[in-house]
Amino acid sequence: MGSAFQSFRELIPFTLAFAGQPVSDRIRSRLGEISKQPAEKALPLLTTHIVPAIATQSNLQMRFKLLEDVLREAERTLPVLEQTLKKTALPLPKNVLSSALQTDNLIKALASAYYEIVLEIAGRNENVALAHLMHRAALQAMRLIARRQKFAYLACTRPSPSSWRMLHDLYRILSAARAIVADDDFAAIKHQYLTQLLTAYLEPNKLPRGDLGALHNCANQLAHYALISPANSLPTPHHATAPRFLVQTEKGSPGHKLISNPETGSDVSSLIIDCSAIVSVISEQVSARRSKVTKPQIEGSSAFLQTLLMILSGKATRQFSRTRFRPHADLVVGLDAVISFIEETACTRRSVDIILREERPVATSVWSLIDESPNGFLLRFMKGNQWQAGAGDVVAIQPRESSKVHVCMVRRVSSRNGQLELGLQLLSPQVSIIELPTGSTRSQRAIYFHNLPAHDQSAGIIARPGQLKSKEKIVFKAAGKVVQRKIGKCIEANEGLEFVTLTPLPD
Repeated sequence: MGSAFQSFRELIPFTLAFAGQPVSDRIRSRLGEISKQPAEKALPLLTTHIVPAIATQSNLQMRFKLLEDVLREAERTLPVLEQTLKKTALPLPKNVLSSALQTDNLIKALASAYYEIVLEIAGRNENVALAHLMHRAALQAMRLIARRQKFAYLACTRPSPSSWRMLHDLYRILSAARAIVADDDFAAIKHQYLTQLLTAYLEPNKLPRGDLGALHNCANQLAHYALISPANSLPTPHHATAPRFLVQTEKGSPGHKLISNPETGSDVSSLIIDCSAIVSVISEQVSARRSKVTKPQIEGSSAFLQTLLMILSGKATRQFSRTRFRPHADLVVGLDAVISFIEETACTRRSVDIILREERPVATSVWSLIDESPNGFLLRFMKGNQWQAGAGDVVAIQPRESSKVHVCMVRRVSSRNGQLELGLQLLSPQVSIIELPTGSTRSQRAIYFHNLPAHDQSAGIIARPGQLKSKEKIVFKAAGKVVQRKIGKCIEANEGLEFVTLTPLPD
């Protein structure tokens, strides 16, 4: 009876549910009831009942306070969803997708409600008296947009175009109101805006999802060094390789990297974000850590900062054109699984291969090869085990039409329209599984790359962390031959692997 009555009550128009009370009291009473319900029921009610009711409140100060009440209630579930997205394998299961969508709808509604306060104040004659409220509402809207975009990155998808358009518009409105907004207030708006743009420029989907928090912290610190200016006011030409981005504020994107100066007469609303000083700061930070010189600290390991440096200053060009075809491939992820896959389960294309594939001891997933180039692949998930890893992990793929196994590194993870895609870098045309001497009776297996085209054709090894020491001489068997090499530079490392080059020993 109680649940039936509650369902009936939720159908009653909000203005009738608490007739005789002031609107603000009705909203708070209803909010108190909703707060006692589980998140899966509370979120839709907040989105479809409470926030629209608050939008009818003519007193902007009271509207802001009520939105703050709703935001505090929403904070019960936002951290939980964030942790769920970090830990859940891709592609996301339906229950997690449903929770993410409900949360996104609420955050979007709240951001829009704060945005409407900013618009109303900007359109009023008394905006001087409400300047501080305009700043607070704009900052809250920007922070909520940042929250939406973070959830999108955690789901390996792109932030919505509408979130970028609202972010650009909020910055534009507050910039136009510089005469009435306090310097410190506008500095906070500018910093939040640049932090979000820089986060996008550092390409979160090319990093493991677990690094997103570190990425955002770095972007927050590095945003102090970014310069922002109108696109049509550059005083002198810039070098083509300078890390600068053009933001066309009417478009739903963070902008794109410039390879030359924008043409004279560019749209007056367009902006240039100059990240040259950021590249210098990261470079100095990495150099200081290597030489153990004390410098202002940017959070993050040296390897992580080096990765950000490469992303920000790297060339946005592709070495090879891609071909398009749609065969299927089996994929395994992780060093141990890749080694086992190469050693035990890669089979020739015989009539019994389909049976053998089903009996493989290593669990595989099936992917569609969307694109292939001489140095990589683009894959789309079809079926099988959920994706448990991210950018920087080693994988092996075997096209169904071939007996060859390709060992690759994951360079990009993205989810578009519910479809999970991977961008893979092909490491070497020839690989072998080798035994590394460990000084004990038990050896360790590793992947030996006979040559690495991306690293001057050097040979290389991927092994478990801690197995390889710089400049150490190692001897192993590969392709029936005894090989002697010296450990060279570390290309990259994470908690699951260490990837190093090898240098020949003098005769």
